Amino acid sequence: VISMTVRSRSPARRHHRHCRCGGVLAGLSVLCAALIAACVTEELATVRPSVVDADDAVRTARTVVASTEAGDVRGFEHDGVAVFRGIPFAHAERFQPPRRVPPWRPDERDATRFGPLAPQKPSHVVYLSLPPWRLVVRLLWYALTRSGPLARDWREPAAVPDDAPRHEHECLTVNVATPAGAVGARAHLPVLVFIHGGGFVTGGGGMRMYADANGRTPYAAHHGVTVVTFNYRLGLLGFLKVAGGTYNNGVRDQLAALEWVQRNIAAFGGDARRVTVMGNSAGAMSVAALLAAGAAQRTPPLFTRAILQSGAAHNALSVAQAQRVARHVRAELHVSADTPLAVAHFERLGDAEFIALGNALDAPRHANALGLMPLQPVVDGTLIAQQPLDAVRHGAARGVEFIVATTADEYVLLMLAKADVVLSDAEIAARVRRCTASSHGALFVHDNATHVEHSLMQLLHAHAAQHGLVLPQQRYNALMTRVVFAAPAALLAEAIEAAGGVVYRWRLDHAPPVPLFAPMRAALHGVEVPLTLGVVEQPWLAATATERTLNVTRAVVRAYAEFVSGEPLRLPARFDGMGDAAAERERVPWPRYGQHHTTVLFDDHSPRPVVVDMLAHDALERAVVDLRRHSRRAVGAGNIFRTEALTHTLEQLLAAPLGE
Repeated sequence: VISMTVRSRSPARRHHRHCRCGGVLAGLSVLCAALIAACVTEELATVRPSVVDADDAVRTARTVVASTEAGDVRGFEHDGVAVFRGIPFAHAERFQPPRRVPPWRPDERDATRFGPLAPQKPSHVVYLSLPPWRLVVRLLWYALTRSGPLARDWREPAAVPDDAPRHEHECLTVNVATPAGAVGARAHLPVLVFIHGGGFVTGGGGMRMYADANGRTPYAAHHGVTVVTFNYRLGLLGFLKVAGGTYNNGVRDQLAALEWVQRNIAAFGGDARRVTVMGNSAGAMSVAALLAAGAAQRTPPLFTRAILQSGAAHNALSVAQAQRVARHVRAELHVSADTPLAVAHFERLGDAEFIALGNALDAPRHANALGLMPLQPVVDGTLIAQQPLDAVRHGAARGVEFIVATTADEYVLLMLAKADVVLSDAEIAARVRRCTASSHGALFVHDNATHVEHSLMQLLHAHAAQHGLVLPQQRYNALMTRVVFAAPAALLAEAIEAAGGVVYRWRLDHAPPVPLFAPMRAALHGVEVPLTLGVVEQPWLAATATERTLNVTRAVVRAYAEFVSGEPLRLPARFDGMGDAAAERERVPWPRYGQHHTTVLFDDHSPRPVVVDMLAHDALERAVVDLRRHSRRAVGAGNIFRTEALTHTLEQLLAAPLGE
């Protein structure tokens, strides 16, 4: 084809060009052959994009044994860190609350492999953990043939994806990483419990983003911290109530995991009195739900410190909203409207069918009515008596110190996941208009919706001019990042302070050069997780990680380790020379949020972390926060919807295509 398009005035030159084109074609043939070989290799290989493979570490590691209440567990030691995986912390029947596992003693249980994941649909974000070349191969393969692993996950979501281990209902297991010498030594080390995110429908405690390939984290390896991750029930199994069952089984699982930590962590060298709970996205929202469930006010408390990243206290459904979700599930199961859902309706459903049923709620026929997160914690009046933000205001966070964090470009990832395209400012304005004047629940309740729309758009244009946001997509991300993430974080920080608590806030403005998204230069939702956990060895970061990325990681991990250990929280005075003695002496106190909305920014260019009054620094965020404050007063007076429960409605109103 290329040869036929080449024209030349002389036969000699034409012959020369034919030779050149023949060489190009030969090269392309070799490239295609290599691509085909890579694809075949990819198909035949056992690829586990989301779960760490421990085989190599286990084969070369020394065995280490810890004694739990149910019996001994056998893990492995690698490079000074003892790692235990897949330890059952509870057992649960479908739609029932968790209960303690029966003991297995005198047997010794293998704890070198992760337990099964909760039944869930595939998370496309986990493909970032693939080596860049393999990700490119999968994308090309899918683009050319509409087949391969991506097709199985994206076009056939009911199939169990290839991110082994296999999904099972017996998914309630914990993983522990601790300094090797601490096992059985009653070392009284501080404990960091990490709750994974994933929108309450995907994820697990063994994700590659949470530890290196050998299960090590810098907290256990270098800072003397015992680290715990765990699985909890997701989607329908975690957050749907049926007759004879309970609401909030996913939250109940999280409570059971924290109770297991209280009873057993001493065997791994941890101190049950020094527990910090940390969560990202839905994991952070889970921390707020745990506060509302009274976890921090028990005697003894289940945790005394908390870190919430890219999630706040704004995600909880009312019982009426949860019942609406149940009606849509009933319709998918072809159960009559007057028949309550029961366990019997799900008896014949395996994992794949559960995944398909949960995915059906994402279809337009349901999503338009239910919003983007129909499965999440519920204010049921039993476990969770009030909205998490109200619970914080009323003392649920008393005695707890907090770190609250967001990223600068959270909503970019959500737009990519939904393939949401905003082509003009007029479309943004129309979405804002629906948000302020919708008949089925406005976020910004205001007498003059047109004035609100006009003011927000003016602020958005000023913000865009200041930051060089030339595309409508960029401006929409700026607005939605503040509406969905930053403003709820600010309101949570204010509620903690108003109740007499202590909170520190920071924002990641640095954009790690993730290969797939490098041209965007955006601090995406979730990109802070491998930085804050210190796992920058991930394939999607290690190949392109800059010195800035490494310095931000070192600074945050060091500050988090101090926070978890109960030491004063400090910041580096400068990024260059971090780790040397002079830089250590120059570290400065990290200021609390307080009345001045003090927030620390980790950006791409400043020689040190930047400290600002966030609401003075960011007029757009201040406007959204003020609107939500005003809306809450109006909502309370007008007896409409409660603002804290409206994030899913907001996302539906602002993020849906204009035609809906």
